[in-house]
Amino acid sequence: MAQTIDEDDDGLPLGERLFLAFADAEELPAAAMAEAAARWGTCGDFFVEVLRGYASGELDPTADGDAPTILLHLVAQVRDTRAFLPLIGLLRQDGETLEAALGDVLTETLPRILVAVFDGDPTALEDLTADPGTDPTCRWSAIDAYMALHLHGAIDAARAQRLLARIADSGLAPDDMGWIGWLKGCALLDDAGLDARARLSIADGRIAPLEYGAAEFDAARAERAANAERLREETAPITDAAALLAQWYGYTEAGIAARRKAATLGLSVGRDTHVNPFRGIGRNDPCPCGSGRKFKKCHGA
Repeated sequence: MAQTIDEDDDGLPLGERLFLAFADAEELPAAAMAEAAARWGTCGDFFVEVLRGYASGELDPTADGDAPTILLHLVAQVRDTRAFLPLIGLLRQDGETLEAALGDVLTETLPRILVAVFDGDPTALEDLTADPGTDPTCRWSAIDAYMALHLHGAIDAARAQRLLARIADSGLAPDDMGWIGWLKGCALLDDAGLDARARLSIADGRIAPLEYGAAEFDAARAERAANAERLREETAPITDAAALLAQWYGYTEAGIAARRKAATLGLSVGRDTHVNPFRGIGRNDPCPCGSGRKFKKCHGA
């Protein structure tokens, strides 16, 4: 049988061949990513099935190297809405699994990915954000994505108000990082009831979201229009997944060298070469050190 253009010399279908390139590459597989995006009609079904496997537990997302990170950015680039529900399923896994499989995706690009693959029905995203069992960092990013969809006109204000009220009633721990996303969401909506509830929750100690307190909430309300525009910009479509990921430290020459050095010492090091004590802090949020400056201009510089 003649070899088709969708098979390599080993007879592997295009999707499987590219997936192996994503999982096994030490450096960013930019060429394979470009081929995947250009030929999504041929390999997209396979990639979506992989994501469904991660969501169902049939596949282990921590066993495939950088493939989960690359796949999520690719489905966002091509805006494949079939990936929305599998992604929500993947995000329901425990925090340790998510950190090992996705790393900085949770804090850097998850809102952009969720917005890009949104299938028009916010129910699954609402359930994720309001579930006390959801990883707190994931919850924060998921709320940001939900509010961005509202700002983009995909979800009406009344529905967004109901979700924020539902989250407040869901029994989250006082130190759940999702409360920061909740407060930011309340600040974006012009709703007196949510404003009052947010202020009371801060005042009576019901929530304790790091350094994001009454002053920060008031500032966010006063700058509602500016914050809304910033969230729109931060969730803009991903047009070149490879170019975006090439900016991450783990894919730079220094990051790759650090991984090689660790490997010679018998250590296991992922794209993040150390534990980040500021994991979950947005670059434009107040720095948790208490300096009063934005994180990106302080410890995040």
